Amino acid sequence: MDKPIVFIGAGGHAASVRGAVSDCEIDGYVDLAKSELDLPYLGDDDTFLNTCGYEGKRLLITFVAGRACSLEARARLIARYKGFEFATVVAPTALLAGDAQLGAGTVVMHRVVVNVSSKTGRHCVLNTGCIVEHDCTLGDNVFIGPGAVICGGVTIGNNVYIGANCSIRPGTRIADNVVIGMGAAVVDNIDEPGVYIGVPAKKSVK
Repeated sequence: MDKPIVFIGAGGHAASVRGAVSDCEIDGYVDLAKSELDLPYLGDDDTFLNTCGYEGKRLLITFVAGRACSLEARARLIARYKGFEFATVVAPTALLAGDAQLGAGTVVMHRVVVNVSSKTGRHCVLNTGCIVEHDCTLGDNVFIGPGAVICGGVTIGNNVYIGANCSIRPGTRIADNVVIGMGAAVVDNIDEPGVYIGVPAKKSVK
């Protein structure tokens, strides 16, 4: 039997991930304070680590981003728990090609499609109903929002947030530390960090 999972983070994303876990026990969650998440509260990060609450368990980063869609805080959590064993979660309604590869700590939500020869790095989130087409490569800590379409042969760097209902043109490359706003259409390579919005997507000057 697989080791039980401990969630690191307890917001709305954690509640959604709980609904995607179908075949493993969830032992509880770690967060700065107790929340309304209907799981046992295991304390904050320091308490959890100092009491060896992780022994015999796998972890899963279930905190995503703040209002600005920055993945910096999530990246700091990932760095703090570096070296621990992480679960990989695939919802029962997701469709993965037989040769698709998922990095440790990755979550694939309901109705996601990951097509042939595509792979993710560690700690990625493929949110509800998104599509990752053939021959795509995702870096570490990539968040793909609900309904987004990543066309074939796309390469995405580390710490990239792709908003809901975005479209990424086939063969496109996206640099590290990029945020793509909701509904944007990426039709050219993105070589610089920053926030990109619109159709076609352009770097925001704000």
